[in-house]
Amino acid sequence: MDKVTEILHSRGKEYGDRFINIECIAELKAVWHKHRRQSIPRREAEFNHCMEMALVKIARICTGVFKDDNFNDAAGYLELARCMAKGETDVNPTR
Repeated sequence: MDKVTEILHSRGKEYGDRFINIECIAELKAVWHKHRRQSIPRREAEFNHCMEMALVKIARICTGVFKDDNFNDAAGYLELARCMAKGETDVNPTR
């Protein structure tokens, strides 16, 4: 088994079937882009990236087995997006 196949097999055990996971990610992103009204002119790309990464983690939660890290990662990306939406320039991890 080559390295890529080994990684895909390993991730499948953690996150579920990769094709179902990718489909779930694509569907969540499509809903986000269809319905979003929030605009962050100065940080639009970064804001969208944080929201999309949170959706990746949510898709993994939906299609895989329980993994605490997915919840923590989603919360982190959402916190970054929240800070951008509020116009904060820095995220203070000690809050």
